[in-house]
Amino acid sequence: MKFTQGMQVEVLTDEDGLKGAWFAATIIEPSGEDKYLIEYKTPRNDDDTEFLREDIRACNIRPCPPEIIVVDGFKVMDEVDAYYNEGWWVGVIAKPKVGLSILVLGSLPIDGGAAACES
Repeated sequence: MKFTQGMQVEVLTDEDGLKGAWFAATIIEPSGEDKYLIEYKTPRNDDDTEFLREDIRACNIRPCPPEIIVVDGFKVMDEVDAYYNEGWWVGVIAKPKVGLSILVLGSLPIDGGAAACES
């Protein structure tokens, strides 16, 4: 897939502690064969003065998904992307949790790979 300057996308990372997460970003410009310079929307540089920019292979970039309205809620074992720690993580619905809508199990970077997330 070809991406254009200014296009809103999601970027898959393989950085330690973040492997498997998708982060919102903007395409800045092509940066080589099948690579793009992107600017993240949430991760910032080390001195927290600007958003992080990085060259990313096209195979690790996807268009932003459309908004999906869930009418009947989630069911146990539904596959979801859960927003946690500034990124989107793949998981499955495990069970309802008091005070929050769902418990997500997956590749989250926390003990046991589980987090309570609002739906």
